[in-house]
Amino acid sequence: MPSLAKVSTSTATLLWTNMVVPSMAIQVSAYVLGFLGGMLLYNKTKNKYYLYGGLIMASIFPYTMAMFVPINKDIFAFVEAGLEDVDGSMAEKMWIWNRNQCGRTVLNAAGFLTTLFGAVTDLGHDEHQKENHGSTKRKTT
Repeated sequence: MPSLAKVSTSTATLLWTNMVVPSMAIQVSAYVLGFLGGMLLYNKTKNKYYLYGGLIMASIFPYTMAMFVPINKDIFAFVEAGLEDVDGSMAEKMWIWNRNQCGRTVLNAAGFLTTLFGAVTDLGHDEHQKENHGSTKRKTT
């Protein structure tokens, strides 16, 4: 959220707290759906890229717990107390939060691109299998 760097830390943290709670529901549901979708596709196709994409999406949860929860608690406490950022420590925490968000964005992109690569490698897979191995159904006499 680089735009928050253009306002005072007190204003930035207040805006941040108004944004972060509603966005958590969207983020968590996206990670869960990404993971479950990847696992379902892997189960159906055995394409390892769906497995990898789903696992990457699942890895965002522990990353978030480790990299964001401690900072989030400090920012919420700062806003609740109505403090001024006299020593710049809260501005530093906001900068760290932004840096950590870049890491989370990279994980999201990696999960998406891995799953997309899985979809591209699946194109024509069934047709190729039928051409080289015949029908997958057994003939009964």
